[in-house]
Amino acid sequence: PEIDGEDYAQHSENVDVPAAGLVIVFPVAFHATPNIQLTADVSGSPTEGRYAVYANATATQFTAYVLNAAGAFVAGNINWTATGY
Repeated sequence: PEIDGEDYAQHSENVDVPAAGLVIVFPVAFHATPNIQLTADVSGSPTEGRYAVYANATATQFTAYVLNAAGAFVAGNINWTATGY
């Protein structure tokens, strides 16, 4: 079944993510798992090849990770946006 609802977005900037990852809880829960976009901050050193990924997304939270070019988990800074209803 399709639920007709108004989409809205939540976001945060300059979030420090430790190498072990960070559970991010949405300020307001969505009705379903939202579309999540992450961007790793590439300022500072070393940042070459850093990228952000997420896992375990639900309507209330997700876990963010930062990886380096070799695919190892590292500490880093991200911006995120979640869009849903």
